Amino acid sequence: MPKLKNKILALELNYKKESTKIIAVSIFVFLISVFLSYYLKMYYLSLIGLAAIFIVIEIFSLYYDKKLNQLMRQNETEFVVILNYIQTYLHNGFNVYKSIEATIQYASPWMQNKLGILITEIDSDKTIAPFINFSHSFNSPIIEQVMISLFLMIENGTSDEFILRFAPVFNQLEKDSKHKLVKQIESKFDTLNLLPVVGSALITLLIITGVVGLIGGALNGI
Repeated sequence: MPKLKNKILALELNYKKESTKIIAVSIFVFLISVFLSYYLKMYYLSLIGLAAIFIVIEIFSLYYDKKLNQLMRQNETEFVVILNYIQTYLHNGFNVYKSIEATIQYASPWMQNKLGILITEIDSDKTIAPFINFSHSFNSPIIEQVMISLFLMIENGTSDEFILRFAPVFNQLEKDSKHKLVKQIESKFDTLNLLPVVGSALITLLIITGVVGLIGGALNGI
């Protein structure tokens, strides 16, 4: 449960509300299994109900993982957009600090917060640390390379020649973002294709359980 709590908090969801939802679904699944065990006189279904509770928790955990991955991809995609704004300001003669500061207005609340922290840390720490700290908000190692490049611009200036030297890194980040977007779309199609299979499996399981229950009842009546 601690890992589940961390995932819920990372998604900035209401932990109490999500916990109540998980507990309610778990209790519902268990009660259904108890009802079926007595109705079909297949008492081992109660034990399956206990196991189903762990399955419910795992399903919620996988759901939160999926949402976290989507959120991370969304944040990385936004960073690519923000980087384009930063590059535009750099080409217009702004230094790195002013470029980041000017870009905040175009960012989402989450990104505004991260960029604000970056600016504050740069004010008090002139080393590369603030840029590395910022990159740790993302999974992509390319973003770390981009942030290192921005720090080097502070050290070496922002002439067009120097900016162009780091263009391959910026371009690689954009390509990586597009690749992840394609993978995300493909994953959604795979999920849609899997749903009918899962549905058929569940229906088959219910039919088999019902048939076994009827046969058991008929044998008990003989």
